[in-house]
Amino acid sequence: MTTPDRVFRPKLAARVEHTLLGVLAVVVGVAWLNEQLPRWAGFAFVIVGAVIIVRSFRLGVVIRGDHVVNSGLLWSRRIRTAQVTSISGFPALKWTSE
Repeated sequence: MTTPDRVFRPKLAARVEHTLLGVLAVVVGVAWLNEQLPRWAGFAFVIVGAVIIVRSFRLGVVIRGDHVVNSGLLWSRRIRTAQVTSISGFPALKWTSE
């Protein structure tokens, strides 16, 4: 029998605030595209903003048996539970690398 996953997520208000950061980046990127500035920078703002919008609702930590999946704004990391040393009050997961 496998143990169920334990899921820890930030409060909804915090996830919405992160989403607004992504929306702001998209708005800046679209405004940038309408100016006579380098278009690549506008596209970069739009793409990064879209990633932040999607990822902001996936923030959190999932404990699955022998490993922990830490999902952040830009990437996720899988850490073995044996490597986890502490959880700070921030909250932040602290671990040692192999």
